[in-house]
Amino acid sequence: MDDRAGTDSTARCAVHPGRPALDRCPACGRPRCAADAAAHGPRRCAADDVPVRAAGPEPTPLERLVRAALAGLGAAVLGGLVAAQYVDAELFAYLTPAVVGAGCGAAAQSASGSRGRDRTAGQVRGAGALAGVLGVGLGFLLEGSRAPLTAGAALSYLLAVAGAVVWTLPPRTASAGTRDR
Repeated sequence: MDDRAGTDSTARCAVHPGRPALDRCPACGRPRCAADAAAHGPRRCAADDVPVRAAGPEPTPLERLVRAALAGLGAAVLGGLVAAQYVDAELFAYLTPAVVGAGCGAAAQSASGSRGRDRTAGQVRGAGALAGVLGVGLGFLLEGSRAPLTAGAALSYLLAVAGAVVWTLPPRTASAGTRDR
């Protein structure tokens, strides 16, 4: 039985695209060249020798939350260093905490692999928001002109929480009954 009828004259080898295909691999059906057929025999091709990486087990919710917390704390340290530069800098005193919160939330969400609206995703948002608050508090400590636990700092903490939560909320999908206008 000749497999040459299954390939057209313009087909290229799947493993060696610079070479024309002689036939198709009996194991996987990919086009293969004469050198590939000679090297691997009549039953397989070079593409069959490439190991396929098996997917690991799905992370548990606790593992996702720990990943989120660690990434959020790392971003909080960096955000605290930046926030210390803008403590009483008019408009930036309000924008910086929101950006720190958004950065912490994004880091937490990315590290956890969370993208939905399930319970773990909500906990990841909480971890990102807490990291944002810690980052802004670190900025107050490093700057030194304002105590981190005063009433004047409360707005900065709220902005950090808002930045983290708004950044990590997944977009809502349009319901079937609505139309784009």
